[in-house]
Amino acid sequence: MKERDDLPWLVILLAALSCTVPQPPMDGKSCDSAQRCLDGYTCVAGLCVSGHPSPPPQSQAAPPRGLCSVDGWCFEQPVPQGQILRAGIAASRTEVYAAGNGGTVLRYDGQTWSREDTPTRATLRGMWMDDAGTRWVVGDEGTILRRTEASGAWAKVDSPTQLRLNAVSGSGPDDVVAVGEQGTVLSWNGASWSSVDAGTQASLKSVWSAGSDDHWMVGEGGTALHWVEPTFEPHSFTTSDLNGISGVPGSDLWVVGNSGAHFRWTGGTWQPVDSNTPHHLLAVWAANNRSVFVSAGGVGFPTSLVWNGSSWQEKYPASDLSLPLALTGTAPDDVWLFGQHGVIRHFDGAVWEMRSEDVPGYISDIWGTSPLNVWTVDSFFGVVRRFDGQQWTRVHLPPDLDESHPTAVFGFSAEDVWFGTGTGQLLRFRGLGIEAVTMEFVVPPLRALWGAAPDDIWAVGNSGTLLRYRGERWRLQGSGTERNLNGIWGSASNDVWTAGDLGTLLHFDGSAWKAVPSGTSAHLLDISGSAANDVWAVGVGVFLHYDGTQWRSVPGAEGLQVNGVWAASPQEAYAATEDGKVLHWNGTVWTLKESGTDSISLSDVTGFGPGDPWVVGNQGTVLRRKPAR
Repeated sequence: MKERDDLPWLVILLAALSCTVPQPPMDGKSCDSAQRCLDGYTCVAGLCVSGHPSPPPQSQAAPPRGLCSVDGWCFEQPVPQGQILRAGIAASRTEVYAAGNGGTVLRYDGQTWSREDTPTRATLRGMWMDDAGTRWVVGDEGTILRRTEASGAWAKVDSPTQLRLNAVSGSGPDDVVAVGEQGTVLSWNGASWSSVDAGTQASLKSVWSAGSDDHWMVGEGGTALHWVEPTFEPHSFTTSDLNGISGVPGSDLWVVGNSGAHFRWTGGTWQPVDSNTPHHLLAVWAANNRSVFVSAGGVGFPTSLVWNGSSWQEKYPASDLSLPLALTGTAPDDVWLFGQHGVIRHFDGAVWEMRSEDVPGYISDIWGTSPLNVWTVDSFFGVVRRFDGQQWTRVHLPPDLDESHPTAVFGFSAEDVWFGTGTGQLLRFRGLGIEAVTMEFVVPPLRALWGAAPDDIWAVGNSGTLLRYRGERWRLQGSGTERNLNGIWGSASNDVWTAGDLGTLLHFDGSAWKAVPSGTSAHLLDISGSAANDVWAVGVGVFLHYDGTQWRSVPGAEGLQVNGVWAASPQEAYAATEDGKVLHWNGTVWTLKESGTDSISLSDVTGFGPGDPWVVGNQGTVLRRKPAR
């Protein structure tokens, strides 16, 4: 047989090809830059996991998932948004409204929720609409908003009070009633609102209209009033605070309150109802005499009760911790529940369906290498989460570290991430899980981390704690202060700054830490920069800027507790405040931006280049600036 003289070349070619084909990585190795793995592996939270086909390649992170403010700040967590929802009204199965903190009004069109523009940032607490399609919403500071079919927009209506309004109801376009603090009762006659003396100073929390000029209202201390104009008739059947009232016109009324208080009116007397729960009953909505819904909540115990005409059944919403604050619906199989953390649930006649995320807790820090690798720590519940550009995944701590409560995060890659904790522990993620680092000494609670390189990392915390890692183990360093150190940042290994309580500023020049005058005694809560001559320190009522020569105070933080700052360049920086505000530095001045989170405490800021800031805070909040198109 004739030998093939091209065989050696074939062998060489096959050998070369085998050298260029990467071998399958072990489980837990990082995905590539496009979040891909070899066949047989799936990219999960940035790591390759065996046993699944790889998903289609993703060249960049998906756009923000949640609703956005007018200035382009969008909820990444939770979705669709995170403001507390306190009221709702359903016009039909394809038109539902919810309202809550920060002037929030949401609208559901049968498919998705959207944010409606409102002319207020006040907390909104009550909603109602008439058969003609006029929607009313009331809230703090006597706020009254109206949206008509003709206008299609929410507008403020003159209010005769500055007191908080808790609820609104009515029987028609010229018969609307709002109730609130200190016995406030307001009446709308079709043209204007006027105050009515109800003969009580008790806070009224809920109102329900049985018909024209026929209204029931309940409130604190067991207050219950029946207003058949012009007379208020008091009813006395409990001393518990009453939170909600609802009924069926011409038939039964239902009232719920604290500590399981539950009563039914059938036209003669109020009868106690065994709610079979010691927890507060927060809201009630009656579809008919055979279908009544009650929301209940205690710490870690949200639930609902459903009346089927003869008995109560407990139906658990798809939620673990969020208090359910409001109920509304159109039918027994179309009921909506709203509450804390922007919770939205829907009852289809059998089960409560999740229509929003439920991400409670306080996110104290955020860090990442790109929008495809973002890490957050929840210092309240001790939860670590990672974002891979498409979804958030919880990274579990070992059982013996469940109580460590991570407070700070910093790293260098998807496989090298450090965590500081409220118990003084240091944790490390190196691709396969989070592990505790053995320490040779007791460490106070830690507050911040920063490093110039994987073998040169700093950690700061309470009582002037200053630690350094040089690739082998952590060592205590002298800070020269016993004040809490709250933030740390550097431009290089020989140019590191830390900021702390009572205006403390320390600088490391590569050989020693030295105190630097800040010119303030305010607590400094964070520090960040874009270069050695562009550094920001922020805190209680203060913005400080370092230009490479000296620190100086910059206007913009007056009256604010600024918790976090991130500098992208000398012309772009962002700051987050305790009362939910986001500020932007344009190189000349700090200005407030509409974040959509007015009542949510914000704790920290980071970013991935100009125009891509991220902000985190309470109620599991992660905000992301919508990329410019």
